[in-house]
Amino acid sequence: CSFNIVMTDNLQHTPCKDEWRYRDCQWNLYTSQKLLEKAEQFKFRSQDIVVATFPRTGTTLTQQIIWLLKNASTIKVGKKYGDIDDRFPFLEFNKKQYGEKLNLDHDILEKQSGERLIKTHVPFHMLKPNLLSAKPKIVFLLRNPKDIATSLYHFYKGLPMYGLWPGEWEEFVEK
Repeated sequence: CSFNIVMTDNLQHTPCKDEWRYRDCQWNLYTSQKLLEKAEQFKFRSQDIVVATFPRTGTTLTQQIIWLLKNASTIKVGKKYGDIDDRFPFLEFNKKQYGEKLNLDHDILEKQSGERLIKTHVPFHMLKPNLLSAKPKIVFLLRNPKDIATSLYHFYKGLPMYGLWPGEWEEFVEK
């Protein structure tokens, strides 16, 4: 019941709300097949900084650190700055699913000039051709899988928007 855990055909688990498979990965409402297809075709640029992570590995903290390093002068003069999701767009996020009428982050990114800060949970194998040809700066995070599993379990137990995980810890880590 994870965003993008590679699944095998014989694996059975208790499904979360509206989950589905695409390119051998398990997905849910945070994205759509259309957005994933757009992400696969996304034109990265050499000056981009991409934070590419598995969910719950420290993505938001890393985004914040990178943004602060890149924008130290904004902070020094005390200027206001917006939410991290506005400053560091999420390539495949489906804002419309949550009732927002804003442009998709993908569309916002395409219109930006110069250096872009990009967040994604899309696995490397889906973005590989465009990443390798553009050669952006990529920040890839690793975290102890036990810590990720614990964080994902509590994430799914407490967030109705993804469909609350109906099972217990033992089933979550087994499946």
